[in-house]
Amino acid sequence: MSDHYRYGTSKWDIVEAMTIYGGSFVKQLAVLYRTADQDNRRLLEKTFRTYFAQYDELAYRRAGALADKRAQADGCQPKSDGKP
Repeated sequence: MSDHYRYGTSKWDIVEAMTIYGGSFVKQLAVLYRTADQDNRRLLEKTFRTYFAQYDELAYRRAGALADKRAQADGCQPKSDGKP
């Protein structure tokens, strides 16, 4: 699989979103992903691609929210659409 998904977020951003927003199963999936070797990571991504796609969008939204917070801290106007 690619290093980036639909929204251009990295796998690690997606795994971070899983850790933050996921239920108990998805949080454990994130732990497994972090500890797996490359072959098993690919297997997890293939087997649970629906979760990776769902949390890709959440990671993208989170990146936009973080960018807005940084912009506000720097005295800039945040984007109105919430996208990074």
